[in-house]
Amino acid sequence: MTDGICDRWIAHAPGVLWRADTTGAVNGYVLREGLPRNGSGQLSSRLPPDWRVFEASGIRCWWRVDSADGRWRPAGDALVRASQHIGWHACAAELLVKGHDMGPCPECARIERRAEGFR
Repeated sequence: MTDGICDRWIAHAPGVLWRADTTGAVNGYVLREGLPRNGSGQLSSRLPPDWRVFEASGIRCWWRVDSADGRWRPAGDALVRASQHIGWHACAAELLVKGHDMGPCPECARIERRAEGFR
């Protein structure tokens, strides 16, 4: 599952990767292939209300901050690209702690634009 993915990602469970947060602000980042489900196999209540729009637009990977209230967000349509996308967020968080703002995420903007056609 991890071919072509940065070695900062650790396989946590089938279809689920985890990455540490270097800032200490959160526990880390969770990335998964497929729709997030809870322990009972039901869809996670942490999915955004419009998750079906993203699924219809081709989103197959989801991510969240590893915390008690982390909400799932669309990550991308392929695991390698999604891992790079979340890596961008991890780098942006690290730079923000050091006083540098990278601005809005270009991949999030691309995902949103693509989803607009399915709203």
